[in-house]
Amino acid sequence: MQNIPRTNFFHIEYVPKELQRVFLREYTANGAKHIALSDAMILNIMANANDRIFYKELVEEAGITYKDAHAPFGKFLDLNCPLLHKEKILRARLAMEITADFGIDTITFHVGGPVHEGYTTDELHEEAVRTVEKLLPYAEKLNMTFCIENVCNTSATAERLTDIKEHFISDDTLGFCFDSGHAHLAACREALAAGDAGKSEELEIKILEKMLPHTVVCHLHDNDGTIDNHRIPGNGTTNWKKLLPVLAKAPRLKCIQNECSEPFQKEVSSGTSIKTMLENFDSILQYMQ
Repeated sequence: MQNIPRTNFFHIEYVPKELQRVFLREYTANGAKHIALSDAMILNIMANANDRIFYKELVEEAGITYKDAHAPFGKFLDLNCPLLHKEKILRARLAMEITADFGIDTITFHVGGPVHEGYTTDELHEEAVRTVEKLLPYAEKLNMTFCIENVCNTSATAERLTDIKEHFISDDTLGFCFDSGHAHLAACREALAAGDAGKSEELEIKILEKMLPHTVVCHLHDNDGTIDNHRIPGNGTTNWKKLLPVLAKAPRLKCIQNECSEPFQKEVSSGTSIKTMLENFDSILQYMQ
């Protein structure tokens, strides 16, 4: 697994623009080589074309590069949103164009939540399939892998993602983004509902195994099974020794992302530094050898 690049989600939304260069230098000073083109960056570029130049200069000055991307997400941006369909497609294509302009060949999208008034979960799922069908040819044109991410809701389970993939089973343009924090939270909730909290590790592995054949990128972060707060490894209850050897078997895996946001969150009082976050993240990757 040493040849798979490790990237970092830089949470610019928590950092004043004039200080973003300072923060990014902390990443490079502590050995980071890549960052993700984030949803916030893409939204800013959509709103202000000058930010395209800013974010390119940001990494050049820090001596770091972009490696993967996360598309903007939210109720009216997610793949299953049945409203403003044409506008949703245009925004997704623009996000993909911006990603390609930064030399990135993977982008991750959220399927979306289960609630849109007047629509059933199955109808929303069908909308997600229709949307993916329209976007995959564009991804192929850009030589980009279009990844859909598991989230801890009933619209973005491993089963739902697998069903979407079945519609395009022979198209390698479509892949998965395995999110460990979301899988851990979903598994803990399911185990608690079943009255067997000790079963959560087994359920989490099953989520990963269902996604494994098509997992192209992964987002790794921790939590305690109650809230998706993107803690650093060790500040949650994920069993990395069991989870990561399974992830290492993913045949299509091409990027490992640190999606911890703990050093940036105002509500987290652990005092975690960027240096500690990067060290803790690197320490768990031994289990993928």
